[in-house]
Amino acid sequence: MAGWLRTCLRPLVDDYLSPDTVGRQGYLQADEVTRLVRRHADGVADHSRELWAVLVLSMWAEKYGGYR
Repeated sequence: MAGWLRTCLRPLVDDYLSPDTVGRQGYLQADEVTRLVRRHADGVADHSRELWAVLVLSMWAEKYGGYR
């Protein structure tokens, strides 16, 4: 999962976990999500579990209009 989030799933991460998208949804702090994405992408830490959960939440919110 860690590698996929850095490679083939990266376009989804960039789209659904962008500061604009996360901010619009209102569930999480966009700056914290951006920090996790950056640290994971740079290989500083493995945040794949957290990022997967946040990615699924964001995709759900976009599909079903689950905005706060």
